[in-house]
Amino acid sequence: MTKHALSAGLFAAALAFDCGASTVRLEGFSWTGGYAYTDTPIRRGHDAGDKRALANLRRRYPHRLFSTLNQELSMPAAPRPITTPSTAPAAAREPSRKVVATRLGYYNLARRRPGDVFVLRKASHFNAKWMADAAAGEPVQTMSPGAARRLEHASILRGKSPRLSPNGADVIDDTPAAVTEPADGVI
Repeated sequence: MTKHALSAGLFAAALAFDCGASTVRLEGFSWTGGYAYTDTPIRRGHDAGDKRALANLRRRYPHRLFSTLNQELSMPAAPRPITTPSTAPAAAREPSRKVVATRLGYYNLARRRPGDVFVLRKASHFNAKWMADAAAGEPVQTMSPGAARRLEHASILRGKSPRLSPNGADVIDDTPAAVTEPADGVI
């Protein structure tokens, strides 16, 4: 699609799939001229590009793209097929891997907090520094930023937040040290 520009909406839908969205729902799209924020009808110059993009997205993600746009395409001859690694046969694709975050990390445009269970797009994306394999039956789950803030606030109220030593560099360890008896009465 080097000739026809896309609207911001169809570009965002294509980008969402490229970033790993499981489904995309197009709301408020129409083929009529004009914009929702102007009173005068304005002819947009991206109808052909949008129609071709919609056809390509529907062909590539048939059960994952939802919209109320009907396919009044009157498109030129059949569009060229999209050829990318994701159209490779399933046997040729690298398998995914379900992992759990062991500490704070960032993967697939999202912050992953300790305990979050998510699926890597490729098994080779595994990072042992902050990931571990998840149990087979463990469901995918992520903590929202709001839930993380509430959990941190609750731990502060319970007095469980880490405190810093007077030099501000070391965390104070409130756990008592293990006391051992000296061997043979030697002090």
